[in-house]
Formats: sequence, C-alpha cells, structure tokens
Amino acid sequence: MLVKIVRAGRLDRTLYASLLNDEYASGTAVVVVALVGLLPALGGASLVGIFGGAIQAIMLTGLVAMAVWAAGVHLYRSYGSAHVTFRLVGFAYVAFVPLAIIPWAGSALVYWGATAVSILWFFLALRVVARVQYGLGHPENSLTAGAGVLGWYLGTILLTGF
Repeated sequence: MLVKIVRAGRLDRTLYASLLNDEYASGTAVVVVALVGLLPALGGASLVGIFGGAIQAIMLTGLVAMAVWAAGVHLYRSYGSAHVTFRLVGFAYVAFVPLAIIPWAGSALVYWGATAVSILWFFLALRVVARVQYGLGHPENSLTAGAGVLGWYLGTILLTGF
C-alpha cells in the first residue's frame, strides 16, 4: 500500500493506469483519503474531531470525483465510471499530505505555502487522472483537472466554511 501511495505522489501514470481495473484499490483509496483527513486533527482534537476530519475528507473527495467525472463524461463525451474516478482521485489526494502535516508547524506563511504546493500538486495529479481514465490530451485534461480543483474549493467552502 505504501508503495502505491508513493507512486501516486510521484504522479506515476502506470500506477494510475493499473488502478483502473484494480477493484481492491478502492479500499486503499478510501484509507489514503481518511489518513489525510485524520492527520491535522491528531494534534489534540477529540475523537469525534478526528473521525469527523476523515469523514469530511472522504466527502470532499467524492465531490472532486464527481466534478472530474462530469467534466470528462459530459463535457468531453468520454467514457468513464464514477466509481473508478473516485478511486483515482482518492490516490491523487495524497497531494494534500503536506497540508495535513503543516498545521503542526504553526507559521501562517508556511501553511499558505503548503496550501499552494498541495493545490498545484493535486491539479497535476488530476491531470494524470483525466489523461489515464478519459484519454484526454492537453488542454482537455487541464480543464478537467481545473474542474476537480474547483470542486475541491467549493466543497471546502461547503463543508468547512473556510
């Protein structure tokens, strides 16, 4: 599992292509998303806060997956499964690990820098998802990834009020 997470973070296209038909990877994707959601809350939150972060991360990943799926299927008339999109986006969510660890650092400048890096990394991972699952080239994969990042941003506002 750790090898897949590292390869997903490295934006390895062959990994994402292998995840298309790997049904067992859906559970691993949920674990990845839940761990990223758990990390910021481990600094002293209650048990409810910790599990709330994991649930919120899973819901946010679902919103992003639906945005990517809608752009790939309805905007570009490609074929793709929403379930598989969730699986791939779940692995792309590893891009938020720096953002999940940084709240312990304390500096606002470091936090916003980590936010910018994580969002850019997530955008690039979503481009790989769009290319692998929907066969989209440039600029279509960038626009599909942009729809996913927009879904993440709107979902963050909806779920956290940020």
